[in-house]
Amino acid sequence: MSQQQPGISVQDLIDLERYPLDQPDSPELAAVIAGALETLDDTGVCLLPGFVRDDALPLLVEESRSLTGTTHRQDHEEIAYGHYRKRLDEFP
Repeated sequence: MSQQQPGISVQDLIDLERYPLDQPDSPELAAVIAGALETLDDTGVCLLPGFVRDDALPLLVEESRSLTGTTHRQDHEEIAYGHYRKRLDEFP
């Protein structure tokens, strides 16, 4: 968080039951990553439904609003990887 919130942790923001980032060697996380990579390869987009906990959304909205005026906005649709299939092969 840009303004360090006392008592806020990753567990407060991310649904670690669905996305067990705190268990890097677990088969559950491996399955999540494999599914995400497959979707990214197929579509160029990776969506992680429920990644951010519902009860964390108001805090993130508040922080985002506090940053208004310090951000840059562009109105166009484009994926971050450009021609993603070629570029993904270059990533480590």
